[in-house]
Amino acid sequence: MVVPIAIGHPFSATGLRMINTISNEMERKNYKYGLVSVCAAGAMSGSILLERV
Repeated sequence: MVVPIAIGHPFSATGLRMINTISNEMERKNYKYGLVSVCAAGAMSGSILLERV
């Protein structure tokens, strides 16, 4: 099951905030994987896949 979480634009510490939020949600719902993706200016993007061990 994938649950999207939207938390604003990725400026300053928002990226860290997104990673913190998804890791807390993974622990709360006992999910093994979490994916954070962000868009950036100029058709660029970034993503991170988290795994609970």
